[in-house]
Amino acid sequence: MRRLLYIVSLIAALNSLELKAQIDTDRMSIIGRNALYFEDYILAIQYFNQIIKAKPYLSEPYYYRAIGKYSLDDLKGAEQDLSTSLEINPYNVDAYNLRGIVRQKLGRTSEAEADYNKGLSIDPENINLIINKGIAQINSKQYEEAIDSYTEAIRLSPKLVSAWLNRGHAKVAAKDTMGGLADFTKAIEINPYISDGYANRAITYYMLGSFEESLQDLNKAIELRPEDARFYLNRGIIRYQLDDLRGTVEDFDKVIDLEPRNAMAYSNRGI
Repeated sequence: MRRLLYIVSLIAALNSLELKAQIDTDRMSIIGRNALYFEDYILAIQYFNQIIKAKPYLSEPYYYRAIGKYSLDDLKGAEQDLSTSLEINPYNVDAYNLRGIVRQKLGRTSEAEADYNKGLSIDPENINLIINKGIAQINSKQYEEAIDSYTEAIRLSPKLVSAWLNRGHAKVAAKDTMGGLADFTKAIEINPYISDGYANRAITYYMLGSFEESLQDLNKAIELRPEDARFYLNRGIIRYQLDDLRGTVEDFDKVIDLEPRNAMAYSNRGI
């Protein structure tokens, strides 16, 4: 009888250890996600490594570890983790979205678009997937398809500035310059503090030969984001068109101050 009692006690002790391991795994996951939030990606990866070692059948740790790897520019490692996560749980739309982003950065646009489509087959109104699918379509020069994607995004979220800006890009690329101008203007109406709205509308005005309007928009973009060298570079080109040679040189000098290796600024300043 004593031996039987001893065996029962041993089993109870083992069950207690298993319960403790479960609690520790949950705790490690919380700490790992907090580390991701505070951008301590190496620490986050270390915690998710431990979870994966203890429970390799869970989907989420691979997904969260992929976020850490992606943030550290380990794109291939992130893709591998995302693929493993999706093998375990093929219904995680966030994993499809991130894998699409990774594949797009790796230059595999068609595979990226396939990931966005897979995610959308699960969640057809996922704005992030629609926006990123549109970017993939622009990169592969499917401009009309991209316009359709952003039109759907605008239908779902009419005040989403990025959708208006991206649709404007697609329209300009599709030679609908006035349509692009209208979309950039709408983005500015929604958020008058969005510097990219003014910068993109300035380029569109330039394409239309409206140099004064282009200059005004670039002045506003620089006011909102004075550290962006691209704005000064473009304004220098506009000022050259307006015969403001002094202003042109000042803008190119500013570009060189911000980006000492900017070859285009040196080249333009020498004209």
